[in-house]
Amino acid sequence: MIYANVEQADVDIQVSGAQDVAGNTQIAYTETAAFDIDTVAPTVTSVSVNDATITDADVAVDGFLVTVDFSEAMDTLVNPTITFNRIIKATQKKIRAEDTMKQKQYMKKFQEKSIPSF
Repeated sequence: MIYANVEQADVDIQVSGAQDVAGNTQIAYTETAAFDIDTVAPTVTSVSVNDATITDADVAVDGFLVTVDFSEAMDTLVNPTITFNRIIKATQKKIRAEDTMKQKQYMKKFQEKSIPSF
């Protein structure tokens, strides 16, 4: 993009100087607050977890929650990708992940999947 890191609200558009075929000059026109410019990329302002040491009990009861805060409102239909720098060995438990995207916050919860008994 030509103009990166630009944020400008309420950009006006002015139109003047046009002429019709008879030579009449148009009356100048201004459309106020026609659009906004936002080429500033959002940033992560913090990442937190609900428990620094994960145990089987954590996953079974309350789950392991990762919370990511952003610098600006995000598209709530697009979930970010969270990766860990260490391989987490799978257990015999079935784990489900639940995503919640709010305006400026994303939460991913890992919890033991409940299996109905018959």
